[in-house]
Amino acid sequence: YICRRGSLINSRYEVTSDDPVRETDGAVVVEAFDAETQALVAIKLINRGSKFKTRAEQELRIFETLGGVSEANDGHIITLLESFNWKGHKCLVFERLSYSLDHVVKSSLNKGIKLGIVRSIAKQLLPTLKLLEIA
Repeated sequence: YICRRGSLINSRYEVTSDDPVRETDGAVVVEAFDAETQALVAIKLINRGSKFKTRAEQELRIFETLGGVSEANDGHIITLLESFNWKGHKCLVFERLSYSLDHVVKSSLNKGIKLGIVRSIAKQLLPTLKLLEIA
């Protein structure tokens, strides 16, 4: 399914751009406006194939497990807001973040990431690893 700007997903989420935030062989992530909360979200639409369905179910279980320890999260793990099936696709709705680690690496133009940014990322990763150990 190709989402276009203005497309309505699940009668609630309006796609904000013709360009996806991220695209892989098994899924596409689009930015959308949530009419209910008046906030931007990221929606991961997972392809219909059986191997992708299994992957989606695994990902959903991981986020449900992490949701059980969310009090300890402290904002280091993205929040899954909801999931649903839409036009045969499994959809996962997440809070919209500004930049992904992938974006930071690509924007460095293969010159490496500044030490201050690496420190900041490490400071976020360490508590997250601890949280994953708890989960």
